[in-house]
Amino acid sequence: MVITILLDTIGLQFSFWEYPIEFLPVIPSAFPFDVSLVPVAYMLLFQYNRTWKSFISAQIVMAFVYAFIGEPLCNWINLVCYIKWNYMYSFLYYILIGLGIRALILKWVSVSKSRKKRCQAPFFVIKYQQLILQSKKTGRSNRDFSDLSTD
Repeated sequence: MVITILLDTIGLQFSFWEYPIEFLPVIPSAFPFDVSLVPVAYMLLFQYNRTWKSFISAQIVMAFVYAFIGEPLCNWINLVCYIKWNYMYSFLYYILIGLGIRALILKWVSVSKSRKKRCQAPFFVIKYQQLILQSKKTGRSNRDFSDLSTD
């Protein structure tokens, strides 16, 4: 979402496109699209396509629909006017952003999982939990651990 808003602002500043109709004068014209349609499509692709192969296939279909159907429709109804921009650039943009975001998320998840494995409870906490479990099995009170071995 932030990437889309940033690149949309850059495209406006460099006159790659313009928005003839402003929804609200205080927000960027494509803000509703940048915070709803594009991020939601990426979230759905990521959620329902677990493998890279299926994700890339779905990503190409989504990029095709957005770049060669959605954008020409918006251009036709005068929501956007492309000055120095081509639909093929948008097609490549949608694919590259989707692949980059998926790679970033998968890397973040793997780092998070590896940190969870390294960050185990201290030895005395694990030993205490083992003693509690053993006392529940034997029926002893939680305070009577004096005769339990501590190896």
